[in-house]
Amino acid sequence: MTRRAVIFIFLFQCCILSAQENKLDLKQEPSTSSILDEIYKGELLHPNPTEGIFFLSELTEMDKVRIFDGTGRMVFETSGANGKTKVDLSHLEKGIYLVTVRDEKKRLRINQKVVLK
Repeated sequence: MTRRAVIFIFLFQCCILSAQENKLDLKQEPSTSSILDEIYKGELLHPNPTEGIFFLSELTEMDKVRIFDGTGRMVFETSGANGKTKVDLSHLEKGIYLVTVRDEKKRLRINQKVVLK
């Protein structure tokens, strides 16, 4: 499902047009984090593009996160954390970077580009 579809479904479920009063009636007040979690559901790396901080989902403590620049030089390395791992690349130049995550058996779990804007 695309992000646009998820947003549409979310808005449709949360906002019901009152036919009697012809006004928008909010039935729920969802938190911002729950909205973003629903939008990015299924994406292991989000947001992308990023200003510098992004998250990697579904990692374990045994996973190794490595980030490479356009020349193939490793510019960042860390271990995963159970659940969601925060990565801060705001100290790097704007550009396209390759994010790789390998498990304890060195199998590739994530191999994705991230755009630092």
